[in-house]
Amino acid sequence: MTNGTNGQLNVYIETYGCQMNVYDSEMIGGLLTKTGYQQTMDLSDADVILVNTCAIRDHAEQRVIGRLGQLNKYKLMNPDVVVGVLGCMSQRIGDRLLGKSSYLDLAVGTDQYDQLPQLIQNVRETHVATAALEQDRTQNYVGILPKRNMNSVNAFVTIMRGCNNYCTFCIVPMTRGRERSRSIPDIIHEVEVCVANGFKEITLLGQNVNSYRSEKKERFPELLEAVAAVNGVKRIRFTSPHPKDATDRMFEVMGADNAVCESLHLPVQSGSTRILKAMRRRHTKEEFIEKAMRAYEMIPGLAMSTDIIVGFPGETDADFEDTLDVVRQVRFHSAYTFKYSPRENTPAYEMEDTVPETVKQERLEALIDLQRQITQERLQEMVGKTYRILVEKTSKKRESQLFGRTRNNQPVVFDGDASLIGEFVPVKATGVRGITLVGERVSET
Repeated sequence: MTNGTNGQLNVYIETYGCQMNVYDSEMIGGLLTKTGYQQTMDLSDADVILVNTCAIRDHAEQRVIGRLGQLNKYKLMNPDVVVGVLGCMSQRIGDRLLGKSSYLDLAVGTDQYDQLPQLIQNVRETHVATAALEQDRTQNYVGILPKRNMNSVNAFVTIMRGCNNYCTFCIVPMTRGRERSRSIPDIIHEVEVCVANGFKEITLLGQNVNSYRSEKKERFPELLEAVAAVNGVKRIRFTSPHPKDATDRMFEVMGADNAVCESLHLPVQSGSTRILKAMRRRHTKEEFIEKAMRAYEMIPGLAMSTDIIVGFPGETDADFEDTLDVVRQVRFHSAYTFKYSPRENTPAYEMEDTVPETVKQERLEALIDLQRQITQERLQEMVGKTYRILVEKTSKKRESQLFGRTRNNQPVVFDGDASLIGEFVPVKATGVRGITLVGERVSET
C-alpha cells in the first residue's frame, strides 16, 4: 500500500446492488476526491476501503458478508487501513456488523455520506470504530457532483431518494427512508454537466422514480420534458417506476418525438389481485393490464420489462396462474424473476411462509420458461428491421464485435471497430443469439 500522488490518501470503493448504489458510489467518489482523496482500482494501494452494500434480498447480504471477510487480510497487512461499510445493509445492520467484525472501522447509513471525510479522519486519528446511521428526511446531497466513469456513454442521475409505498415484502423504506425529490434546476444542472463531459445517455433514478414531486409541485412528466429540452441530451431512460404512478401524461411524454426512450420497466410483482393486496401494491391485476396496454397504445415501439416474485406467503396455484396470465397478455420483452425471500423488519416477514421451497422453484422455472418463449418471439419480431444503435463497448464474447442498445433498450452486437464506441450507428438486425440481437452495420438512409 502506498499513498497517492502529492501525499493524497487512496480510496477504493466497491459497489453491490442497484443503479442507485452505483450512483451513490460515484457521488461518494466525487465528494472524497473534492476533499483530497484519490480513487484507486487497486485494493493493495488503498488507504481507505469502502464497500457500498445492498439489502434487498438475503443472498445480496450474504455475498457482502463473505466479501468483508476477504477484506480482513488488507487490515492484517496494514492496521492503518480504514475499512468501511456503506449503503442499505449498513443502514439495516451496521451496528451488528461493527460488533461482530474487529476489522471494520466504519458503518455509514444512506443519509450520512456527506460526513464521510470527517468520519474517516476521526477513525484514522482515534482508531475507534464508528457508526453513523441516523436517517435524515431532507437529505438529497445537493451540490455534490459524482465522479463518473468517463469511459461510459451512460450517466446515472438520481432525482429522488426514499420510498413511501411500504410494499410488505420490501426493505427499502427502512433503509432509504421516505421520499424526497430534488429540484428541477438542481437536476438540470447535473444533466448539463454530464452532457458537457460527453455522456450521450442519461438514466434518471429513484426508488419510485415516477412519484417525483418537487417542492413546487412539479411532477415526473414535467421533469422528463425539462431534461429532454437540455441541449445535447441524446437519450433519456428512467428506473424504476411504480404502476400506480404511471399516468397517461407520462406515456404522452414518452411517446412524443424527443430524447425519452421507448423503454419502460414496470414491476408487476404478481398477477394475482389477492396477492397484490397482500403485497400492498395498490393496484389490481386488471388495472395493471389496462395500464400496460395503454402504454403500448401511446408509445410506438415500446419495449416493456418487469419484476415478478413467485412464492409470496399464501400464493396458491390459482394465484400463480394469474401471474402467468398477465405475462401472456402483456407479453413483456423481458422479466426479472425471483423466489420470495423473507426480509427481517418487513410486514411480510411476520406472515407464515406457506409455499414450500420445491413449489417456489417449480413456479420460478415455469415462469422463466414462459417468459423465455415470449422474449424469443419479441426478438424475432425485430429481425429484419434497422435500428439506430448507441455503441457502448466491445462485446465481451467477441472482440471483433461491438455492443450497443436500441432506443427501446434491446442489446445488439455487430461487427465493427472500437472507434465507433460512443457513436450512433444504423444496424440491421439479422438474427438472435440468446437474448441479444445480432446485426450488421448499414449505411445511413
